[in-house]
Amino acid sequence: MQGLFWLHDGANVAGSDPSSEIKLPARAPKRLGAFMLAGGKVTFDPDPAAHVEVAGKHIAAAGELA
Repeated sequence: MQGLFWLHDGANVAGSDPSSEIKLPARAPKRLGAFMLAGGKVTFDPDPAAHVEVAGKHIAAAGELA
């Protein structure tokens, strides 16, 4: 996934659900997870029902993005 989305402080939900702040294509899970912006840092918290991989590695817990 790549794109340019402006984040607001707090949770920014990503998914194909129309109510998501970060709208993804219909083939994506309804709720992929949430990007959290706090103190100028961003973490991603994957939804437990979504299978999320970064560089081929499964991500199951929240983590800071570089």
